[in-house]
Amino acid sequence: MTKQNTILATITKKDIDAVTKKYLDVTKMNILLVGDKDLILPGLKRLGYDIIELNVDRNKM
Repeated sequence: MTKQNTILATITKKDIDAVTKKYLDVTKMNILLVGDKDLILPGLKRLGYDIIELNVDRNKM
C-alpha cells in the first residue's frame, strides 16, 4: 500500500476538520466528487458530511 493510500484509508473526520480549519475557508467552497458511487459513497457517509447527489444535468437526485 502506498503512503497516500494508507493516509486515505485511515483519515478521520476529525483529521479533515483540523486541516480545513487551519487552511481553508470552507464557507466559500464546495467539494465535487465524480466516480463509482458504490465505491465512494460508503466512505463519505462514514465521515459524516452532508451529501447531495446530482445527476448529469446537475439536478438533485
